[in-house]
Amino acid sequence: MANVGADNLQYEVEGLAEGEHEFAVTVVYADGQQSQPVVATVMVATGIVTVSQQAAQAEMFNLKGQAVGGGYHGIVVSDGKKIVR
Repeated sequence: MANVGADNLQYEVEGLAEGEHEFAVTVVYADGQQSQPVVATVMVATGIVTVSQQAAQAEMFNLKGQAVGGGYHGIVVSDGKKIVR
């Protein structure tokens, strides 16, 4: 429950799980009278739209097991596969 003034129209609720939440808001006046509840539906999202992983370039080795660079010509083993370069 929160007491808010006429110029304060915000209220923060922390720790809500992702998904849809429904709140019933009732105004209580200074003389004790209450308004009818107004139902507010709030959709909470993580803000994460897409998660992706960048593939690291696999190391390359010649048939002797020596690490080679991108300029190497011949048969190389990269990510468990034999490739002719």
